[in-house]
Amino acid sequence: TASEFASATGDAGNIRVSGGSVALSSNAALLPSTIATGTEGAGRGGNIAVAATTVDLGRGGALVSRSTGSGAAGAIDVTATDALRIFGGRITTEAISSDGGNVTIRAGRLVHLRDGEITTSVGSGHGSGGNISIDPTFVILESSRVVANAFGGAGGIIDIVSSFYLPSADSLVD
Repeated sequence: TASEFASATGDAGNIRVSGGSVALSSNAALLPSTIATGTEGAGRGGNIAVAATTVDLGRGGALVSRSTGSGAAGAIDVTATDALRIFGGRITTEAISSDGGNVTIRAGRLVHLRDGEITTSVGSGHGSGGNISIDPTFVILESSRVVANAFGGAGGIIDIVSSFYLPSADSLVD
């Protein structure tokens, strides 16, 4: 677990991870593997950037940017030159009352979600939900959710640019 949080007026730090393959999931003790940034005050939540050939978020694996104060949640940017697989994991930006962060996913070949989530949300107040952008050749959704919501402000925009889009009937894009 890696995290960077701000609790006063300053901005939270940014997190950058790169490698040939990045994989996050629960370990044998069922502890989640999470990369997270956030803010509890007026400062902006930090951004998360992950760049690799493949990125795998298994059960319990997560990329999270959160705001529980008046500062906006940070953005999450995933670049996978081959594939992003979210099998039970999640990519989430969430804010209680300020603006939610954007999620940008670029993959050379595949974005595949199985029991996975990509979400941006604002729980209360009047902040706007973050936007979600997904750009690979193939998108496969199996029992998964891609959601950009806001309670009082405008919901985020979901933009999926793909040559092949294959959602299961029980998947949700909202």
